[in-house]
Amino acid sequence: MNKKKKTLLIGAVVLVLLIGAMLALLFTQPKDDADTSSALSAEEEDVYLYQEEENSLKSLQVTNETGTYSLEQVGEQKWGITALDDYKTDSEAYTDTAERYTQLAAKQKLLDKVTDKAKYGLDNPSGTGVATFNNGTTHTVTVGDMTPDEAGYYAMVDGDEALYIITVANAQKLQQSQLAYLNMTIIEGYDTEDSEAIPTIEGMTIERKDLDYKVVMEKAQQTGDDETQMYASTLQMVSPVECDLDSQHADEEIILPLFGLTAEEAVALDAEAVKSQYGFDDPTATIVLQYDGRTATMTFGSKADDESYYMMFNENNVIYRVKTESVAALTVDPNTLVSSLGILPYIDDVKTVTVEFEDKTYVYELTGEDDELKITLDGKNIDTDNFKQLYQLILNPSLEAIYTGTVTSDPVVSVTYEYRAGGSDTIELYDDGGRQMIFALNGQANRSGRSAYLDKLERELQNLIDGKDVDTTW
Repeated sequence: MNKKKKTLLIGAVVLVLLIGAMLALLFTQPKDDADTSSALSAEEEDVYLYQEEENSLKSLQVTNETGTYSLEQVGEQKWGITALDDYKTDSEAYTDTAERYTQLAAKQKLLDKVTDKAKYGLDNPSGTGVATFNNGTTHTVTVGDMTPDEAGYYAMVDGDEALYIITVANAQKLQQSQLAYLNMTIIEGYDTEDSEAIPTIEGMTIERKDLDYKVVMEKAQQTGDDETQMYASTLQMVSPVECDLDSQHADEEIILPLFGLTAEEAVALDAEAVKSQYGFDDPTATIVLQYDGRTATMTFGSKADDESYYMMFNENNVIYRVKTESVAALTVDPNTLVSSLGILPYIDDVKTVTVEFEDKTYVYELTGEDDELKITLDGKNIDTDNFKQLYQLILNPSLEAIYTGTVTSDPVVSVTYEYRAGGSDTIELYDDGGRQMIFALNGQANRSGRSAYLDKLERELQNLIDGKDVDTTW
């Protein structure tokens, strides 16, 4: 054998011996902390830290950074926390914890023996639970750090030197405050598919530090000729001005989403004693919702973070954290709540429509109903369908904002509806000298819109007289 081949053969033999020695070391050394560098794959499907008889949990004492509290058995398949007896709690949360800590399952058993607890955060546990059962058995569970993949937590149970990985949900039961067992539903929801379940809204009030007026909305009340007018919403604004509301914004986007409102968490009990710590001495907002004969008062303190506020509800003495996006009334621009429409008289209930400019007046007389409706101006017939287009334009001046000022000038145009059943309504439109038009109903200015509407209305009135098609878009 030549020298080169001999050298290669010796090298191969040495390599085999080295590999064999390494494998021998790996497979003969004790299974301890050295294993943690390997992938965290499950060894078996069902791994338990302990298993006790179903519904046999007598108590679970929990200790973590929030303090110590005890979940106690209070009846057959029922548990509770004494400190929360005077509060509305979540019975399902109690049951869930009891079931988890009666037969505590693990994602996997990682080590047979732990020699360095600090390595896994078990020297200073993030949560400790002492589970006591009706048969007198006791198990103490300690939870350490989260695993690197954030899929679980390291845990141990007394009397067992093994290291387990339990689920995040199981670990959180020993890490959470007793406040997690409070019912987080602020206002009960309803079945949106059941028309009879929709709550009857009676009113809403919004007070906010960033507004210099209170927004008050009340159930729309028809007065006088109750058959002559439609309403844009179930509510009307009565403060800072009286006007109709836009149903999509007021009802569908601001009010109805409050049903089913749920807090992110409860942060404190005995709210009256600690409310100053959460900004309730000078509230950010107070929102009062009246429905089905009930009153829901939501008071918002300071910001909890960029996305939520602290909140108190009625007099339940709890401080919650609620997402800002869950309560649209906290940020809504009140100007978007008002209806863009003027008033909405049924056309078949109107006897005359008088449109008066500074230098001319048009009096339209309406007779008949439905397909028999006829329109005359100065004794001459007007095309009914074309007049209906003008009527739509008059009803929709595209109002955009609340107006709380005082009008001192004369109106540029006024429209008076005289009703067949008696009575009348007059709207007046003012030009403020800029691009804004002020709208007033029966002498009360309440909203504003674009002044371009004034020229549009006069132009389409002339088109109707000239027999041209009336265009409602602008």
